[in-house]
Amino acid sequence: MRTTVEENKEAARFIARKINLSAAPVRVLLPEKGISALDCVDNPFYDKDATNALLGELEKAVKRTSERDVSLIIKLEISIFFIL
Repeated sequence: MRTTVEENKEAARFIARKINLSAAPVRVLLPEKGISALDCVDNPFYDKDATNALLGELEKAVKRTSERDVSLIIKLEISIFFIL
């Protein structure tokens, strides 16, 4: 079952709250073209609006400091994560 736009915004706020509590350096990398192999373009759970809601809300909600940042990755090969 695919998450909705509002569910993704809520999830992003939850994640951001946890990140914002971190005393350690944090870098959040956001893959623009999908969070998993299932929600990439032409796959069963692709929903550009829902993905953008998650990414956009994370970008807004994470409090950036010299030790905490959020970066949007436009071209990320999902397969790289499966190799690790």
